Amino acid sequence: MTKSILSSLKVIARPEKTKTNPLAAKREKLLRKLNQQKEMALCFVNDEVFTTYKEKWDKEPETEEKIKVRLPKKISPWYYQLNNYCFFEVRYANKPLEIQEGLKVIEVGAKKTSTNNQYRY
Repeated sequence: MTKSILSSLKVIARPEKTKTNPLAAKREKLLRKLNQQKEMALCFVNDEVFTTYKEKWDKEPETEEKIKVRLPKKISPWYYQLNNYCFFEVRYANKPLEIQEGLKVIEVGAKKTSTNNQYRY
């Protein structure tokens, strides 16, 4: 006798979905953005060009095939220079976060006078 395909499958009750913690998701997003800003700042200090990409599906004009295309993505820096000093703001939803009561900016340091454009921390 042959077994039917259905009887050979392991059937179980549907497992319940666990809810994702929205606070943890926001924390992960902020950490990803901070790492991206760190890479951008290092490129700025080393006089390199920082480029990040986003992927998009597009149709090839001749064959009408869908292909994945990498496009450069514009990212605004969270740091800026003012009077030879570099400052950094932690931003979420394009608004600076308060680090301490009424204080939103971190002073990174003064620009060194050497020719390699390094910052003193």
